[in-house]
Amino acid sequence: MIQITQVIKVNQKKYKVRTDHKEIAFVVYKGDLLKYGFCEGNYIEKTDIDSFYEEVLLPRAKKRAMHLLEAREYSSLTLSDKLQKDGYPDAVIEKVLVKFVEYRYLDDERFTKAFLRTYSRTKSMNELKRLLHTKGISDECLERALAELQSDDELPNEKELIKKYIVKRKYNPECATLQERDKMFLYLRSKGFEYDLIKECIGFEE
Repeated sequence: MIQITQVIKVNQKKYKVRTDHKEIAFVVYKGDLLKYGFCEGNYIEKTDIDSFYEEVLLPRAKKRAMHLLEAREYSSLTLSDKLQKDGYPDAVIEKVLVKFVEYRYLDDERFTKAFLRTYSRTKSMNELKRLLHTKGISDECLERALAELQSDDELPNEKELIKKYIVKRKYNPECATLQERDKMFLYLRSKGFEYDLIKECIGFEE
């Protein structure tokens, strides 16, 4: 038996249910509390919680995930994080991800290509790789996406991107002071551009 240890109000409609099993916690609607016996101190059979997950929370999580994906692409990790913030338990989230990957509603490589197309005109490749890693994208997935986009000539030249930054910050390599040059160099390095490429673009001489 599993005991309900806390029922915490999240907002006007939702409540967080905690149990004496640390891994078993979930968010429900107010009407679920009495209907399923989720009251502080009550004991619930593990099979009843499993059934609640399967019959109630799983359909809700799928609906929520579909709503999110209708607005934009998500990686598996970012969708998982979003569902966790909504209070869905890991066991339910895992089932949603497996099913959505199977149906190709969720595709990390497709997400990666969309992300690269969107941000490669404003961010260096090193910065893009760093951001994609934080979103759970593997090196293998990233390399496949990059190879496809580069073969189709869909990614801008990094040198051209640096030149855009230079124009935007009103930097003139021909008359810049050492202080201005160093400042521009550090700025571009902070954006993730490669050392040699920056030197070439800003007239850096050691």
